[in-house]
Amino acid sequence: PFAIEQPCEGDAVRRPAVRDNEDAARAFTIGVTRVKLQGFAVAGAVAGLGGAVYAHLLPLVDNRQFPTSESIHVVAIAVIGGIGVLAGPLLGALYLVGIPGIFALDSMGQSLLQAGWLALILAYPSGLAGALAPARERLLRLLAARAGVAFEAEPVPVASPALALPVRAPRTPRREPLLRVHDVRKAYGGVTAVDGVSFEVFEGETLGLIGPNGAGKTTLFEIVSGFVRPDSGTVSFLGADVTSTTPEERGRLGLIRSFQEASLFPTLTVEETVMTAFERVEPSDLLSGLTGVRTAETAKAARARELLAVMGLEAYRTKQIAELSTGTRRICEIACLLALEPVLLLLDEPAAGVAQRETEALGGLIESVKEHLGTTLIVIEHDMPLINELAGRIIALESGRIIAQGDSDTVQSDSAVIEAFLGTDNLAVQRSGQRPT
Repeated sequence: PFAIEQPCEGDAVRRPAVRDNEDAARAFTIGVTRVKLQGFAVAGAVAGLGGAVYAHLLPLVDNRQFPTSESIHVVAIAVIGGIGVLAGPLLGALYLVGIPGIFALDSMGQSLLQAGWLALILAYPSGLAGALAPARERLLRLLAARAGVAFEAEPVPVASPALALPVRAPRTPRREPLLRVHDVRKAYGGVTAVDGVSFEVFEGETLGLIGPNGAGKTTLFEIVSGFVRPDSGTVSFLGADVTSTTPEERGRLGLIRSFQEASLFPTLTVEETVMTAFERVEPSDLLSGLTGVRTAETAKAARARELLAVMGLEAYRTKQIAELSTGTRRICEIACLLALEPVLLLLDEPAAGVAQRETEALGGLIESVKEHLGTTLIVIEHDMPLINELAGRIIALESGRIIAQGDSDTVQSDSAVIEAFLGTDNLAVQRSGQRPT
């Protein structure tokens, strides 16, 4: 059971990332199918080797030596102890194997033991490790207080990162569009989510996508990034048709997307999450992991710590993503985007769930990232002041169709856009307040 979770050093980050969030892992250029097959192959090899050695110790090998209940016990040990926690399987083994081994239990005792772990899972889905977590935290707080050290760092606001990143030397701009979307359509049953959308994006540009909920913005992002196959139409990136390619393949070309909820990988730490993002530029190698060569992993860890220092996230380096506030997760996501070094970056509502004061700092942060990477942006956003600050050109969608496009003033004054999205209340349009100039 221990080998199955992290079979080798090179997979120590990739496999939990795939387990936590397959879509985010694919957006980070990780080949999900390949990683799963590698994990099953390595875990199966370890289990097979153990079975072969054990079988040679037995005078007779039949199903009595390998009862089905033992397979159930292996799973139960991990679940009862707590999946995702190093000490979880040890606690589970202590409960399921240790108690019957220490105490002579009759049938009633066995029944109570089984009922006990069922009640435990119902009360604490995270297992014994989750049940003991409050006591562990109280103990750590007590020890920290006696030692005179802070138990946890103060929250880092979104405005804190001072991106002292060098601006990369400008490249010779492409004459051809970086991205070309031609007449893409996508329907789900009788509902048409995207209906004949065509547009082009040139290198260095920031394009904004606006529209009411259900306008087809996110579906269009899914089509561009490869998570959804269009019913018709084509998507071209860097002059090549990528309509039929996977998100991982597009990511390796530099077409990277973010997700609205910014959930990333809940059980990974901040450092491990940023290391995962470096998979695009420094992919992990299974052979190196199996042989214990940690050169690439050590280099990625060092680069991740440098990036976290720049982003003001050092205090959160060992925190799990699930423990972070929405604003801090956004900063971690931006750190991952820096590590991915995208050519074209699709940002899906970066201000979603972020407080107004933090949103006002987010625009400058995104601009700093763009200048450092020399990247091209497509941004979905409902916050009009933020989209006005970022985008040089805006496309408005309604019911899967483009109803207006152009600069901010042109789009916002369009009667169809006002009716469909902005409304006539100026306070609602400017709901985030004026941006500092």
